Amino acid sequence: MRYIMLAFVPIISIFMQSMFFNSFRLGPAIPDLMLIIIIVFALHAQAKKGAVYGFLCGLVEDLYIGSFIGINALSKAITAYIIGSFQTSLFKENLMVGVFGIVAGTLINSFLVIGLISINGGAFTLEIDLVIGIVCQVAYNVLLTIPIYIVYYHLLNTGFFRSLER
Repeated sequence: MRYIMLAFVPIISIFMQSMFFNSFRLGPAIPDLMLIIIIVFALHAQAKKGAVYGFLCGLVEDLYIGSFIGINALSKAITAYIIGSFQTSLFKENLMVGVFGIVAGTLINSFLVIGLISINGGAFTLEIDLVIGIVCQVAYNVLLTIPIYIVYYHLLNTGFFRSLER
């Protein structure tokens, strides 16, 4: 059941992100629900498991979006690995760990996506609109992290996701 849930969460988050949250923008940004879920997973699983889950979720997102296949897969895998590598030294019961993880993860992922698109031939300049978009996305992701982190942590402690920590 746990693996079925882990498979459907990215699909549900893509639909919620594109249908519901697209109407509720914070400035130029919409939240990246997939990234929130990947980072919360990586904070509670090992770095390698987080990277694999991040890659698979990013690939699902790339296939749904349809442009630059592999950019989100690679950026989310690297982000999950970096955040997951701090997993053993963090006090995960503290909600602020999740919040700081989301802030760091959103910034890492944003700059990885910009870098990967630039390497792939896209043109990016660090303009004020891009910076405002990243800051707004960080703020939106933090707002949504609080309930997601609480629910995930509760499911982890009630036994539903318990074996993921091992």
